[in-house]
Amino acid sequence: MRFVPDSVDLLLLRLVQEDAGLTLRELGERVGLSPSAVQRRLRAYRTAGVIAREVAVLDPAALGPTTLALVLVTLDRESARHHAAFRAHAGGAEGAAVLRRGGGVGLRRRARR
Repeated sequence: MRFVPDSVDLLLLRLVQEDAGLTLRELGERVGLSPSAVQRRLRAYRTAGVIAREVAVLDPAALGPTTLALVLVTLDRESARHHAAFRAHAGGAEGAAVLRRGGGVGLRRRARR
């Protein structure tokens, strides 16, 4: 069955999308529902897949400076097996992404200082 939102649903979803950290009481006060009614609606949204997930938006300034480095790597031996071994080794580094470009392999890494 398809989810058909009413005006309260639309307002509640907008509020949660802007700040998922609001309490049930705060949400209820803003949409005119009791905290338990808000909780039931939120549960129904999750069950229906309307709320797919909740994420945290991080403040980059609070985390401190970051460095983005692009390292170009040339392997002594070029083969699918060697490339796979390199990707397995380098791809395990925190924040690392192994990119393949024009037959070569690059390693992109983002790290906090």
